Amino acid sequence: NQVVIIDLSDPSNPIRRPITADSAIMNPASKVIALKAARTLQIFNMEMKSKVKAHTMTDEVMFWKWISVNTIALVTDTAVYHWSMEGDSQPIKIFERHASLAGCQIINYRTDEAQKWLLLIGISAQQNRVVGAMQLYSVDRKVSQPIEGHAAAFGQYKLEGNPNPSTLFCFAVRSQAGGKLHIIEVGQPAAGNQPFTKKAVDVFFPQEAQTDFPVAMQIGPKHGVIYLITKYGYIHMYDLESGMCIYMNRISAETIFVTAAHESTSGIIGVNKKGQVLSVCVEEENIVNYTTNVLQNPELGLRMAVRSDLPGAEELFTHKFNTLFNQGNYAEAAKVAASAPKGVLRTAETIRRFQSAPAQGGQASPLLQYFGVLLDRGQLNKLESVELCRPVLQQGRMQLLEKWLKGEKLECSEELGDLVKAADPTLALSVYLRANVPAKVIQCFAETGQYQKIVLYAKKMGYSPDWIMLLRSVMRSGPDQGLQFAQMLVQDEEPLANIDQVVDVFMEGNLVQQCTSFLLDALKNNKPEEGHLQTRLLEMNLIHAPQVADAILGNQMFTHYDRAHIAQLCEKAGLLQRALEHFTDLYDIKRAIVHTHLLNPEWLVNFFGSLSVGDSVECLRAMLAANLRQNLQLSVQVASKYHEQLGTATLVELFESFKSYEGLFYFLGSIVNFSQEPEVHFKYIQAACKTGQIKEVERICRESSCYDPDRVKNFLKEAKLTDQLPLIIVCDRFDFVHDLVLYLYRNNLQKYIEIYVQKVNPSRLPVVVGGLLDVDCSEDVIKSLIMAVRGDFSTDLLVDEVEKRNRLKLLSSWLEARAQEGSEEPATHNALAKIYIDSNNSPERFLRENTYYDSATVGRYCEKRDPHLAFVAYERGQCDLELIKVCNENSLFKSEARYLVRRKDPDLWAVVLEEDNPYRRALIDQVVQTALSETQDPEEVSVTVKAFMTADLPNELIELLEKIVLDNSIFSEHRNLQNLLILTAIKADRTRVMEYINRLDNYDAPDIANIAISNELFEEAFSIFKKFDVNTSAIQVLIEHIGNLDRAYEFAERCGEGAVWSQLARAQLQKNLVKEAIDSYIRADEPSAYMEVVDAASRSNNWEDLVKFLQMARKKARESYVETELLFALAKTNRLSELEEFVNGPNNAHIQQALTSRVSDPGSHIQLLTSRLSHPGSQIQALTSRVSDPGSQILGLTSRVSDPGSQILALTSSFSHPGSHIQGLRSWLSHPASHIQALTSRVSDPGSHIQLLTSRLSHPGSQIQALTSRVSDPGSQILGLTSRVGDRCYEEGMFEAAKLLFNNVSNFARLASTLVHLGEYQAAVDSARKANSTRTWKEVCFACVDGEEFRLAQICGLHIVIHADELEELISYYQERGYFEELIMLLEAALGLERAHMGMFTELAILYSKYKPQKMREHLELFWSRVNIPKVLRAAEQAHLWAELVFLYDKYEEFDNAVITMIAHPTDAWRDASFKEIISKVANVELYYKSLQFYLEYKPMLLNDLLTVLAPRLDHTRAVTFFSKVNQLRLVKPYLRSVQSQNNRAVNEALNSLLTEEEDFQGLRASIDAYDNFDSISLAQNLEQHELIEFRRLAAYLYKINQRWAQSIQLCKKDNLYKCSVGHPLVLHRTVPTGRYPTGRCPTGQYPTGRYPKGRCPQDATHRTLPTGRCPKDATPQDATPQDAANSTLPTGCYPQDTAHRALPTGCYPQDATHRTLPTGHCPQGAAHRTLPTGRCPQDAAHRTQNDAMQYASESKDREQAQALLRWFLEEGRRECFAACLFSSYDLLAPDVVLELAWRHGLMDFAMPYFTQVMREYLTKVDKLEEAESKRSNEEATEPSSIVYGQQLMLTTGQTPVAPQPGYPGYGYTAPGYTPPGYGFNLQP
Repeated sequence: NQVVIIDLSDPSNPIRRPITADSAIMNPASKVIALKAARTLQIFNMEMKSKVKAHTMTDEVMFWKWISVNTIALVTDTAVYHWSMEGDSQPIKIFERHASLAGCQIINYRTDEAQKWLLLIGISAQQNRVVGAMQLYSVDRKVSQPIEGHAAAFGQYKLEGNPNPSTLFCFAVRSQAGGKLHIIEVGQPAAGNQPFTKKAVDVFFPQEAQTDFPVAMQIGPKHGVIYLITKYGYIHMYDLESGMCIYMNRISAETIFVTAAHESTSGIIGVNKKGQVLSVCVEEENIVNYTTNVLQNPELGLRMAVRSDLPGAEELFTHKFNTLFNQGNYAEAAKVAASAPKGVLRTAETIRRFQSAPAQGGQASPLLQYFGVLLDRGQLNKLESVELCRPVLQQGRMQLLEKWLKGEKLECSEELGDLVKAADPTLALSVYLRANVPAKVIQCFAETGQYQKIVLYAKKMGYSPDWIMLLRSVMRSGPDQGLQFAQMLVQDEEPLANIDQVVDVFMEGNLVQQCTSFLLDALKNNKPEEGHLQTRLLEMNLIHAPQVADAILGNQMFTHYDRAHIAQLCEKAGLLQRALEHFTDLYDIKRAIVHTHLLNPEWLVNFFGSLSVGDSVECLRAMLAANLRQNLQLSVQVASKYHEQLGTATLVELFESFKSYEGLFYFLGSIVNFSQEPEVHFKYIQAACKTGQIKEVERICRESSCYDPDRVKNFLKEAKLTDQLPLIIVCDRFDFVHDLVLYLYRNNLQKYIEIYVQKVNPSRLPVVVGGLLDVDCSEDVIKSLIMAVRGDFSTDLLVDEVEKRNRLKLLSSWLEARAQEGSEEPATHNALAKIYIDSNNSPERFLRENTYYDSATVGRYCEKRDPHLAFVAYERGQCDLELIKVCNENSLFKSEARYLVRRKDPDLWAVVLEEDNPYRRALIDQVVQTALSETQDPEEVSVTVKAFMTADLPNELIELLEKIVLDNSIFSEHRNLQNLLILTAIKADRTRVMEYINRLDNYDAPDIANIAISNELFEEAFSIFKKFDVNTSAIQVLIEHIGNLDRAYEFAERCGEGAVWSQLARAQLQKNLVKEAIDSYIRADEPSAYMEVVDAASRSNNWEDLVKFLQMARKKARESYVETELLFALAKTNRLSELEEFVNGPNNAHIQQALTSRVSDPGSHIQLLTSRLSHPGSQIQALTSRVSDPGSQILGLTSRVSDPGSQILALTSSFSHPGSHIQGLRSWLSHPASHIQALTSRVSDPGSHIQLLTSRLSHPGSQIQALTSRVSDPGSQILGLTSRVGDRCYEEGMFEAAKLLFNNVSNFARLASTLVHLGEYQAAVDSARKANSTRTWKEVCFACVDGEEFRLAQICGLHIVIHADELEELISYYQERGYFEELIMLLEAALGLERAHMGMFTELAILYSKYKPQKMREHLELFWSRVNIPKVLRAAEQAHLWAELVFLYDKYEEFDNAVITMIAHPTDAWRDASFKEIISKVANVELYYKSLQFYLEYKPMLLNDLLTVLAPRLDHTRAVTFFSKVNQLRLVKPYLRSVQSQNNRAVNEALNSLLTEEEDFQGLRASIDAYDNFDSISLAQNLEQHELIEFRRLAAYLYKINQRWAQSIQLCKKDNLYKCSVGHPLVLHRTVPTGRYPTGRCPTGQYPTGRYPKGRCPQDATHRTLPTGRCPKDATPQDATPQDAANSTLPTGCYPQDTAHRALPTGCYPQDATHRTLPTGHCPQGAAHRTLPTGRCPQDAAHRTQNDAMQYASESKDREQAQALLRWFLEEGRRECFAACLFSSYDLLAPDVVLELAWRHGLMDFAMPYFTQVMREYLTKVDKLEEAESKRSNEEATEPSSIVYGQQLMLTTGQTPVAPQPGYPGYGYTAPGYTPPGYGFNLQP
């Protein structure tokens, strides 16, 4: 019930849905699924989780399929329908099925693209072959054509020269004559099309697939290939155009049952029965070469290459093109070049050749012909487009260019756009857009004024130009356009340009208005990081337009600006309210807030909400202190609104401190209705009293619930108000009435007491009366007061108050008056009852006659005074529990019993009959003796009986029922009561059951008997059945329950009934008394149980008696089963002559018929047995039907529950009948412990007799089940029908009889088995050949093997091994007996069979591995594709055939295991080439590292070759770590070199370490410069201690790279890396940068002239002009020196300090006194004679720029480092270095520091060039400043002077001469109710 959906684009995440349906098909393009269940069809959209459509078909859908993305084809038995997903359409009938498809299995349904041609495909089995039938239907012509075929498809193909594609119909058929593939065009050819020539080619089927036939076909549209799949898994590929076969092979050993077009590869995809998904497609890289070389069909390869643009035919096209071009056939050559695949000929060389080709007479130039062919074919490439457009633009034919662009004939490029731009910028923009050149597109947008498109295009393309430059460019065209463009730049969440820069652009042009509009729009999100921009916006508007700033602040748009700064500006601008909003200092706030007349009151009140609590109180205090009367109302408003924050107590104290009770009253009055604080309410009452607001005091006392009532009561008492109403209200509300009465009575305010009880609250009269009684008020006054009050008060309370004081008689007159007035109030009558009871004034009469008093109340009052009166009161009010309690406590059980019987309440009965009730026994006695005997009401009896049953009191119930039934009452003959009495006795007292059975006659005998059986009262049940003449049930009790067959036999003889004898016979048969049972069956004349008799006789081998019984049975009916068993009995008694006579004569015996036919044969014994289950007269049916037979005793009591006329139903129906006598039996049916419930549950009770009879159908030990189960019991005699008589004889070892029988029925299979047992092997083989059964072949084969008849065994074995399922058993049989050679010979002989399968090749390979390992490799090389490789792998591994194991792993693509095997067993399995080939394919990369260890130990010299193979997937870090641990990094140095290009840290560090160890400083420097991923600090620290200066120099270089300038410079100082080999400062030997010093000036100051022409050397005494690269000390300046500016390379052996400047031998060092020749590159001063560059000197500064210290100091840009180095040179006395450092660190040195150092150390001459340059720079700066100042002064002189000096304040200035500007438009946001002012400060005074 699950559907799994696999998306081929994401196969690792299948979709699983719990769907219950018969069939499901997936939409080919979307997640829509169609489901079919029976005839109901539904379509669901899985993404939207909704049902799209549903429909119920009238006919069964035999096949359905999606034929498009929105249409499903439905095929029924008679017609084909199309069902569209669109709208509410129903399936539409398309055509009727042809008669030729009748009875066919529909396997496919196909349509063409336009759905104009429809094809239905089906197959059927005819004459031992599968025949295909197809129905081709034309939608336009509405006609069908039947075609013989198995698979077909429609395709579109465009012939060369045709303008439109043709619709082709391809179908394949396998007929008796062979296979054919037909390709034809359907319909009429389109206009202008040439018809397609029909093709018909043979389809080859191999010899082993003679019954194969096509099952599926798909057409690959991209390559024009037909894919044909056959049933046996063969793939055939044909060319669609020519029909030629391209490829054929078997791809699946299982049938591919479903296929589809694979769009991604233009191939075919299918699923076989194993669930494998297979895909076949054309390999584009090799198909052309395959057709050309393998198929030897270059023409087909050429056509495929042209048609599908495939590689592989480049040489053919090039050759053909050159041939045509050389022949002058330029038109054809152009066509060849245009059609060449992959554009191999569409190159610049081809264009050049056409350009250089001469034009032929009367024809266009070859180049135009070439371009014309390309335009007809499609789009030109980039180069062709440029070359074509160049002459077109020169001719000005722009319309032609536009036409080509619209037709997409040109490939747009930046070069083409540049070419077009000069002629038409708009058209160039189109070209740039198509060519995707963002920079040029944006440039064109800007030049054409399309600014709004720039941002959109840049976002779309992901391009980021210089937006600020673009904005400035747009600003120059107009501010408004600039504003729009700027808004577009920042409209996204991440702005394209910095908003600050955009604002700067606006302010550069003083565009405040546009800048404000921009910022309002840009800052609308109010982000914290934009606070400075918000401040800038408000600042510019507060200065230039305060009203705008006020509107912005009023709308609260921004919250992150500088509030303090804006507050100061607001105060200066006169915006006092805004200033208060922004002030944070309390002093400033108090200074401004006291001027309330200048502020909006509503705003001011709201402003207090923004202040802290302390600040608010201080401001209120300041306002009241400044002007109490003026600010009181405003202060009250503030206090009322913020009292929760400020604290009510604080505000009350504040108002009280100014003695402003009026303010306090108004403040508290505003909050008292909402406050819950008692203090607020009390203070408000005080303030109201002091201000004379008595009405308000009265209101608050009445309505408020929050004040302290005791405190307010005391305050009002002390206040001595003229009106006591507030005090009355408080005392009344809070129950101070007693205190109120005392206060008023003692203060002579009695009139207020009367007012209180008459007008204020009459309900308080009882309390007032109680208070007056407490103060000894006169009774007359109290009575008059009571009589005067007419309001609603509680009589109960009044009675209680008076009764508590023992003055109840005081109310007697008033109560009697109320009763006489007709009052029905219970309290009044309760009080009268109490008075009458206490005065003994006829209380019982009053209690029985009065109907208004409360029985419970009066009953409780009487319980201790008179229990009888309490019983009367409780009985009158039906107070059940109270009545029971008082009766129990006072032993009034007789009254209680009568009350319970009359009450008829089951719940009340349940209470008194509870087991824990100690009074239950006494009560039951009174019920039985008195109450129930007196009653004549059946319902009372019914309820009472039911109560006793519910209480589970069976003994008491028996007493009760005996009293009713046996004492001759009116209920004595009631059937249900008699049933109940017997059932109760069965449950409670079994000794009385037999007595009741004999005494009573009107009860349900069968049902009671069955219940007695279930309770094991078998004798009682037998007595009942016997008494009522139910003999079958009676003998059943004797047999099944009492188990006395002797009594049963006597009872059967006395009865003489056939049914009784039958039951006895079955019982005897079950007891295995076969002879006695047969006698009983004969006396019963009942042969129906012949199956049981046969079974029993067979088990006891009592064949003689069985023959007698079967002869008797045969006389009754000639049943097949009887005669069959008689036949077998004759065989068992060895009467072969009689047996043969019986078989040859007429009989109904089934010697050979199987059970399957007997099930449906109406005359068979099994059918007879089956039918007896439903035969009305059978004994089986008799047993079964008792469940449902209305007259049966088994149904008995069960059916009587629902029988309208039954006594049981009468019993049941009486439960609900109001007048029923046995109402109490109602719950008995549902009570779990009741007998009736037990009787009813017998239907399902496993132990009951009813259930026992019913369950015999399924009980394993029952006779019924014995009969039924014999159909499937393998050991039963009934199964003999299945196993045949001959088989039974065979199984019994009676082979001669079996041979006779099998020969008679021509059962050659069993005959062969029989002959085997008789030792006749040749005859057995002949019989097996006739039987042609695998089972028979196996049996004969195994017998021949055991008899060592191997020739015959091989004959049999060849028929067995072709069945894969039998092969394993055959091999095991041979191997267990040690016949290995014979088994191998058998399998070798079987390999040549037509039906040879994979299992044979596999098992032979396994046998070779075990017994002939030398032949296994040859076998695998020949047949590896036909063996089960995993199985053979295990065998090879067990046999330790490691080479073969590797071979199999390689073929099975388990490369990991192959590598592991070679590593584990290198001697046998390892080969270097094979290992490297396989290791590159492994999936587990961990094997790489195991292989490295393996090669390191086994073949270390081949390790680098292996690393070269592994490098692409190797973790180089891990590899380096591995080789480092084993100390073999030198061994893999070539590998490290090869992978260093990946810049891996571990590789770099390892290689650097190796170079350091090898002292290769040049290689180390190259490595450091090229690859930076290493720990440079660690390397520098290691090199810092190196003995060679070059490595220490590299350490300084590394410190410099990491900007550790101090360490770098310190290291340079240590190694003197600051001067050349002659001690001169390095800077003196390179060209002085122009501008540092005067041209040519020498920094050392040695030559006073100081100025030289360019190119002179400052150290040249003769100051002559030297050629570049000459040495000034060289008398012969023709020799080159490296000390010039270019540091050019010395000629080999030349050294500049050689006095003669002569050429030295190679490697000779000039300071060598003997100038002897040294080894190349060796230095005589080098202790280690380390290698040097050829002819170089280690101290030659020109060859190694050892100016490191000064260079690093200059690069550090650190003044401290430069000055420290300068001081160090002075400390070391390096005067020339001091001068050189001034030059190199010129920008970092302070002139004052240099001046001080030079003066202190006397180096002014060395520093003079530095100071000369400094002076020159300062003078230049001063000159520029003077020039700028002069220019500004001249500009100011030309401007008219203003009459206003400085900017005046807006509030004091008058009308300015500035002309008013136009109205200020909105900045993108307009404040509500605000009109923008004009600019120019032109406000009216």
